[in-house]
Amino acid sequence: MSSYSTPFFLFDLDRIRVKYDEMSRAFPGASIHYAVKANNNKQVLLTLISAGSKFEVGSKQEAEMMMELGVPPGHLIFSAPVKLPSHIRDTYQEGVDLFAFDSEEELNKLALLAPGSRVLLRLAVGNEGSLFPLSLKFGVPPEEALYLMERARDLGLYPYGLAFHVGSQCERKETWREAMETSSEVWGILERKNIALQCLNIGGGFPISYIHKAPSIEEIACEVLKVLNDKFPSEVKLIIEPGRYIVGEAAILVSTVIGKARRGDKNWLYLDVGAINGLFEAIQVEGEFLYRVKTTHSERPEKQYVLAGPTCDPDDNIRNEVWLPEVEVGDKVDILNTGAYSFVYASSFSGFSVPEIRFTSERKEITDRGVEKEYEHVRSRSTSKF
Repeated sequence: MSSYSTPFFLFDLDRIRVKYDEMSRAFPGASIHYAVKANNNKQVLLTLISAGSKFEVGSKQEAEMMMELGVPPGHLIFSAPVKLPSHIRDTYQEGVDLFAFDSEEELNKLALLAPGSRVLLRLAVGNEGSLFPLSLKFGVPPEEALYLMERARDLGLYPYGLAFHVGSQCERKETWREAMETSSEVWGILERKNIALQCLNIGGGFPISYIHKAPSIEEIACEVLKVLNDKFPSEVKLIIEPGRYIVGEAAILVSTVIGKARRGDKNWLYLDVGAINGLFEAIQVEGEFLYRVKTTHSERPEKQYVLAGPTCDPDDNIRNEVWLPEVEVGDKVDILNTGAYSFVYASSFSGFSVPEIRFTSERKEITDRGVEKEYEHVRSRSTSKF
């Protein structure tokens, strides 16, 4: 029986179906458009297609990928607020006609390259509680909404709705309510000016639990739906663009210890995978992204480690501080909840390959205990390349 070389991602596709169903139940009647950028693996996408998902794309390439898998262009939203002109033109010619925007310049591009298309105005909203805020890069202040929607109409575009994004991994449920309230105020202003909207797109940002427990999807839905029911027309169409929430918990990254060192007062532990070729979010938050890390040697005394990758880049560190049972070179280390924004960011810097992706079809969950027995037939066959 052949062995699997580490590092590799191990995905549970059934877990993805479970998370999709959870979101569907929490937001009954909503149109779920999975954010392709979070994880664009073909098997993951096919799983979501079979579950009934629609999709959010941010580029021509993502749109083409989904249409090649049989997704109708009418099931795609091009939500990137700023788009390459050629991407607008080509996706529109393929049948995509729903685009987000947040500037007059983007409206001019859409009017020229996607005439008559439906547009969603992306509002700037608070991003409090988000690990990765987006409000500085995208979104228009509410006071500019009327001018831009009137401008869209004058240019022959169809003002279809409003959109917002509370930031990625938002762990404060009240932020959604506040964004909904801002959107309702703008909606009312537009309605009074005879701009009748049909859709509210609340974006993504739904969190999963890493070290700390995140608000549940039911808690967030309660915040959203209360405002939706109280302050929006009953016929409004709700759109959701989850990414991390759907795929984040569905994978572990199996790695091997390749080195240990004592440097000053810190113990360093080196793996055959790092931030650059698998866990880029660790770089974004400077080693403070709280991945859950597990080993199988629970009987050993714990030590505090800096968890580092294999390259010579000083930023190639996974966690600045993690407590683990003492491990030795050759031991396996499992990094949990790595299904989102992992291999899609990865590079082969310094010759280290992006980890392979493997799947388990068994209907089991990955829990706090690390890799369960049902995964041992895969994990026990893994070996280090180094």
